[in-house]
Amino acid sequence: MADPGKPKLHYFPYSGRAEVLRMAMQYFELDYDEEVVSSQAWVSLKRSGNYEFAHLPMLEIQGKRLVQTSAILRYLCQTNHAYSTSTDQIAQIEAIVELHSDIQEQTLPLMLQDKLTEAKAWYEVHMPEQYFPMIERLLEANGAGQGKYFVGSTVTMADFVMFEFGFDAFQRSQMEDLGVKFAQIAPKFFAFLASFKEQKQSLKRYMSEHNDKPV
Repeated sequence: MADPGKPKLHYFPYSGRAEVLRMAMQYFELDYDEEVVSSQAWVSLKRSGNYEFAHLPMLEIQGKRLVQTSAILRYLCQTNHAYSTSTDQIAQIEAIVELHSDIQEQTLPLMLQDKLTEAKAWYEVHMPEQYFPMIERLLEANGAGQGKYFVGSTVTMADFVMFEFGFDAFQRSQMEDLGVKFAQIAPKFFAFLASFKEQKQSLKRYMSEHNDKPV
């Protein structure tokens, strides 16, 4: 029986927009339940009024029902000391979150439709010249992070979105051929991915167990 006091994540039976939330909760070692919603069930559930904006993912936590991936992730980070109180750092964090969103808007629809060939083609065109140079500069500019963090000297929301992006795009079993190809183009980013996964055993274990999970 599910524990009514535990957070409960509602989402479809794949990684999608909820994966960064799962990764963050694993990192924070939060024990949570998951309500898997089928596409057929969602047709009626989204009209029930129980899901604000008729959107998934939704996280039930401490009597609240939170929606929208970035808002949920921001809440998790702020309540687990992984955000910032510095206005300068907050601006940096949010800029990186927007960068992640820009990439995801182009690639996630392809991956959710299992159009991996098209997604890989997009990455091969846009990552080497456009996005990897930005990402490498961000890591290099944050001297306090020593290559382990994008903003400051401790984990923030920016690290979660970039880790989730890097894992789904280049390290998940269906995509790892791209990771091999790009590792030398973006060495700082791939070093960050390796380092971040090793920070928490709970996250490392989750990643190894879900490497073949549908995107």
